[in-house]
Amino acid sequence: MAAGAGVLTLEDIHVDTLCGTCRVTEMLVDALGAPVHESLCAGCWTERQVQRMKSDGVLLTLDDLDGLPRIEPLIMGYLSQRETVVLAGKHGSMKSFLVLDWGMSVACGRRWQGNDVTQSPVLYVVKEGVNGLRDRRDAWTTAWNQPRPADFHIMRAKANLWDAGNRRPAFQEVETLAKYLGAKMVIFDTLSSLFGGARDSDGEDMSALTSALDDLREAIDGTVVLVHHTGWGNDGRVRGSTV
Repeated sequence: MAAGAGVLTLEDIHVDTLCGTCRVTEMLVDALGAPVHESLCAGCWTERQVQRMKSDGVLLTLDDLDGLPRIEPLIMGYLSQRETVVLAGKHGSMKSFLVLDWGMSVACGRRWQGNDVTQSPVLYVVKEGVNGLRDRRDAWTTAWNQPRPADFHIMRAKANLWDAGNRRPAFQEVETLAKYLGAKMVIFDTLSSLFGGARDSDGEDMSALTSALDDLREAIDGTVVLVHHTGWGNDGRVRGSTV
């Protein structure tokens, strides 16, 4: 909306859809520079809000679904394009090896475990264990007899990606870099190392993180993968809040 959330301006108003009372010119002129809802009856105000929701794609009909992009595979049978994924496993369960295999396969377009892959540049965000990536890279290229994927990029996070003051992630640099590279897959490895200060047992913190990951997914029009640990006492569920 031109004047912010919940506020309509004259640009949002289609006069021909207003009731007779609300069509009075003097009332509309008086609304200039002020919230228009102060000059509209409840019925017209609600109608305008609904029309705005339709134009913004918030309110859909069944026919509107035909205009939405279809779900397309990133890795057939395992990952879809334009989704947010949490890969969780207990310590030592080879989570990082798996996401590296996913990411490097996507970066070069190589079939993963016999499944078709949609090739795309990949951004791998990591803070700990960067020095060990050399051996893992070499193991991957040797095992699959592949050259090093030129479109697999590593972002070495030197700072915490959790904004403690605002209690939410700070993804500006990640988003900028992903867009520059054209990356349609961003991998965060892991939650605990990259988002120190975010309490994984706190529903509010995890809701903020989930929302920010979804926003990043929308911004890059791609897939976001977050690597996380399972609980210490129950390795059948992710550690902390399950929001």
